Amino acid sequence: MILKFFPTTIYCEDNLISNFEINRDLVNKRISNLARIWGMAYSETLNVPSLHTTNPRLHTYPETKDICEAILDHANKFINELGYKCKLEIQTMWANVSEEGHYIYPHIHPGSLISGAYYLAAPEGSKITFQSGDKFFFMPTTPTELSCNETSFECKPNRLL
Repeated sequence: MILKFFPTTIYCEDNLISNFEINRDLVNKRISNLARIWGMAYSETLNVPSLHTTNPRLHTYPETKDICEAILDHANKFINELGYKCKLEIQTMWANVSEEGHYIYPHIHPGSLISGAYYLAAPEGSKITFQSGDKFFFMPTTPTELSCNETSFECKPNRLL
């Protein structure tokens, strides 16, 4: 008998919002304005230009309202499936502008019930990789869902992870 405990769950939703092109253009304009005003910076976990350290309040602007509502709707459904009976709110939200050769170092989000990524745009073939914290686990020749310690997803426009 195999019992499953300590699962790692990842939520994936494609085509998050129906009016994607309109929202993408509005949010891109807001990001461009914020980048011009606040600047974008690299940090110890980000090898990519980001608003993370200069202005992580992207969720407070009217242009991101539709995207934030959709993210919260899906995030609340996700945590309810996990057994939580609370309502989430977005604490911080920022934009990264990745180009070829940019990457984000492996990291965790301590103190967060969940964290996520939403893609307005992504270079063809871009991937995000999730890894378990157990790096000392001896991997089998053929990992299964019970034994794998990393998985990757394609970064696609209008995708929520």
